[in-house]
Amino acid sequence: MSCYHQQFQPCASEMAKVLKVLSHPNRLLLLAAIGDEELSVGDLETKTGIKQPVLSRELARLREEKLVETERLSKRIIYRLSGTLSENLLKALCQAWSHQALPAGNQSALQPPSSLSSISATDQTLPSVTNTSRKRLKINPDPYRYDH
Repeated sequence: MSCYHQQFQPCASEMAKVLKVLSHPNRLLLLAAIGDEELSVGDLETKTGIKQPVLSRELARLREEKLVETERLSKRIIYRLSGTLSENLLKALCQAWSHQALPAGNQSALQPPSSLSSISATDQTLPSVTNTSRKRLKINPDPYRYDH
């Protein structure tokens, strides 16, 4: 019998807030890149391929949640993980996703679990697109409409 509920209850909202920040792929990639080594904004842009305006916005979100911290060296701002929470989150994600801890810099092992690879495209219900005579495309069923 596990006691997860007792452990999660006092800090569930804080945990959900941190997980929400990590739910965006760009922020997750940035945290992983910073987890490998301390990097400047320019180095992060080169390593991740995320362009400057988006990069700055995503780094600000990571700083707000205290997942990364900065240090100014002359004109450069260096980013690094702030504390053990960020490092533990990265380790937990790596272990859950690849069933083993990843060494720093090993991105090839970030593959979905084998249980997901057995899902075929025919198992999923995809909306169909109908081209009408008008200029507008109609998607059936509309995935953003909730009234059925």
